[in-house]
Amino acid sequence: MAKLPAGTKILSLLTGALAALTLALDASAAPASLSPRPEPAASFAGNYLAARNAQRAKDARAEAVFLRESHNREPKDGALLMGAFNASLASGDIEEGVTLANRILIVDPANPLARFVVGVRSMRAGRCDEARRDLSRAARGPLEIPAITLTAWCWLAEGGADQALELLDRVSDERAGGFRDYHAALIAESRGYTYEARKRLRAIYQADPKIMRTVDAWGRFLSRTGQYDQAREVFTTFNAQFPGNPIIMAALRDLEAGRLLTAVAPDPLAGAAEALYGLGAAGVTQPDPTNALIFMRLAVYLSPDHSLAWTSIGDINARVRQPERAIEAYSAIPADSPLRSIADSQTALLLQSMEKPAEAIALITSAIAARPADLSAAETLADLYRGQKNWAEAATAYGKGIEMIGEPKPGDWRWFYFRGISFERSKRWPLAEADFKKALELNPDQPQVLNYLAYTWADQGVNLEQAREMLEKATKLAARDGHIVDSLGWAYYRLGRYEDAERELERAILMTPAEAVVNEHLGDVYWKLGRKREAVFKWGHALALNPEPEEIERIKIKLKEAADLSAASGPL
Repeated sequence: MAKLPAGTKILSLLTGALAALTLALDASAAPASLSPRPEPAASFAGNYLAARNAQRAKDARAEAVFLRESHNREPKDGALLMGAFNASLASGDIEEGVTLANRILIVDPANPLARFVVGVRSMRAGRCDEARRDLSRAARGPLEIPAITLTAWCWLAEGGADQALELLDRVSDERAGGFRDYHAALIAESRGYTYEARKRLRAIYQADPKIMRTVDAWGRFLSRTGQYDQAREVFTTFNAQFPGNPIIMAALRDLEAGRLLTAVAPDPLAGAAEALYGLGAAGVTQPDPTNALIFMRLAVYLSPDHSLAWTSIGDINARVRQPERAIEAYSAIPADSPLRSIADSQTALLLQSMEKPAEAIALITSAIAARPADLSAAETLADLYRGQKNWAEAATAYGKGIEMIGEPKPGDWRWFYFRGISFERSKRWPLAEADFKKALELNPDQPQVLNYLAYTWADQGVNLEQAREMLEKATKLAARDGHIVDSLGWAYYRLGRYEDAERELERAILMTPAEAVVNEHLGDVYWKLGRKREAVFKWGHALALNPEPEEIERIKIKLKEAADLSAASGPL
């Protein structure tokens, strides 16, 4: 039989991804769709072109619809079939993906990805013998380790823990050693092989104690074997290095409350989903998200409550500017998941980006009502108000967050910085100045805070030498930030050091040529240096760059004064 094109995207991903296959996992019921399913076009050409457009837009759902219709009209085109198969999986339509996989296997019985997907479908249906058969035929090339790992979980589902561990131990590729041992440990724990689970989990934890999923599994194992103090130490050590991880924080809260920590993989389907999630995580940062999405979608197909997989699906879709798809994924995260707070915050920010500010505020307000101690939701509410330029509400919201923090730590500088901005924009400068100073007390080398406070002083004509020193420091810390270089130039201008101002502002204009205020500032310097025609040109250019309303009036006054001078004394 003729084989279909071997260029399925998933295979090219795995060839490179296996080298990075570690447990770096940080970063079926389907969520309700926020947008209607696209309707196929009337012609083959229309569907094909629509599919290409959807592919460029990273809209897997639309791409799947149009490619399937294209394939229906040209059933002998293997490339269309493979494209529809990939897109169906990436969009989460796994049952349709299985249908297409079976079509592929008629033409190409050895196609590894099609075999793999059919094996996953059989595993979910509880037909482990069929699953093992298909997975064994898929276990070649880059799909070898994924197929072996899922086969091991199939063996466990039938009570064959020994066969599962023996199979995993055949994996000799040390690039996947951590992945192999992680799943061997989870299987051993499920079967009650405590010594074996402890040995493997301890080894991978000691090899790299900075991987969240390893830390979570090891800490949970320790707590489940009665070693509560050791579990607490594992979690607190990680939290000291990477504060605020919601999964680790939830584990610590459960420990303190005396609640039993559940296993990472309480059943074989959850274990297989964990493997698929790990495979997807290896490709999350790839420019083309299709590969990662396929594994993540297969993960939630086996375990619909896998919050990390849903979060990754949401994050990927948000990154490729598919906000509706992202919100659908976030909505599938269970209400009691530690990641629910992040999902609510991300959803609210996406709604705001979709120009639905009222819906964004309503959602996050509801989240705060449900979780009054949720600092992340409080910060999101404040950020939403700030994004809407509702400065008074933003200042109030940041203030509530500061109250929740209690004694601020160095990393909390941003709360005071953003509240300071909100105070300044709502014409409450003394309060803003106090917040900026507090932010610098917490983080003296934060260039954005140095810039905001010093620029405002320079603009007000106060503390000019101190402002200059602060801005010189800020430009050293952020040498490529045109806004900070502009601030330094403006401080020189206010000090009457026009040549220094010219040097810095000409540097700033190269970094931010389309920034109205930078063009205006450079025009002011040129005027002082007698370069009046160039000053008028820069002011006119600034006016064409959509400045703020108060800036428009200010620039118009300068242009009028220049015109009046020209009329009175001749061309500039």
